[in-house]
Amino acid sequence: MQIHPARLAPLFVVAALTLTGCVSAKYKLAPKSPAHTSPPPALEITAASSTAHATLHTVVVFHGPGSWKRDAYWDEYIVTLTNTAEVPLTFDQAVLYNLTDHESRPGHNPWELDKISRHRLKVAKRTGRNLALGVGITGAWVGSLSLVASNITIWGGVSNASAVTAGAAGMIGIPLVLLGSSVRTMVARRAIATEFARRELDLPLTLAPGDSRTGSLFFPVTPGPTRLFLQGGDASGHGHDLTLDLTPLAGLHLRPAKPAR
Repeated sequence: MQIHPARLAPLFVVAALTLTGCVSAKYKLAPKSPAHTSPPPALEITAASSTAHATLHTVVVFHGPGSWKRDAYWDEYIVTLTNTAEVPLTFDQAVLYNLTDHESRPGHNPWELDKISRHRLKVAKRTGRNLALGVGITGAWVGSLSLVASNITIWGGVSNASAVTAGAAGMIGIPLVLLGSSVRTMVARRAIATEFARRELDLPLTLAPGDSRTGSLFFPVTPGPTRLFLQGGDASGHGHDLTLDLTPLAGLHLRPAKPAR
C-alpha cells in the first residue's frame, strides 16, 4: 500500500522532535517534567467596556508551568477578546508596558523574539539589573485556587502527540533513525514555528458582534509588566480600547531583593 507524501509530513514533524539527540536545544520541545507539564495558575484578569471585553487567562514563561518549547525566550500571554458591540470591531495592536513604561509589542516570529529577548537580558546584565527568568511566576499568583488547563488541553498541541505519532511511524516502517541531524533540525524548527503560529492571536483581528477569540500574544521577555493595552475600533472610527491591569505580575522576572540583616 502506498502512502501519500502529504500524509507522512505530520509524522516526520513530530517524530523528528522525539529524536532530539542531534537536534539543537533551540528547536526542542519542553521536557516532560512536572515543572513544565503542570498547569499554569489562572490569572483571569479582565477589562471591559460597553462594547468589548478582554480576559488574560495566564502567562507562560521560560521553563514555567505550561511551557511547550524548551528554552522559550518569550512571554506567552493567553487572552480572550470578545466583541459585545452591535458592529464589527477590529483589534489593531497590543502593547505591553513594564515598570519603566517601556513598550513591548507582540512578535510573529519565534526566532526574532528569541533574539530580542536574549539581547535584552545581555543589556540588563551589563547595566546591573537583577533579573531572573521565570522568577515571580509562583509568588505573584499564590492564593489562586483555580488552574488553567494545561496547554496540551487548551490547544491540543504537539506536546502530547509524540508517543502516538512515533507508534504510527513505526507501524508504517518510516526509517526515522536514518534522518540526518541537519534534516531533523530543519523539521524540528518547522514544527516549532507551526505550533507557534497555531497558538498565536494574530493582530489585527476583526470580530463580528458577539464573537470571541482566544489565543496567545507572544512578547519578548518583559520583566515587571504593569499593564497590557489593547487597541480596538470600528469602521466609523470610534475607539474601543481596553487596558488590563497586571499588578499581580509586578515581580515577574525580577529577582527578589535580599532581606536586610
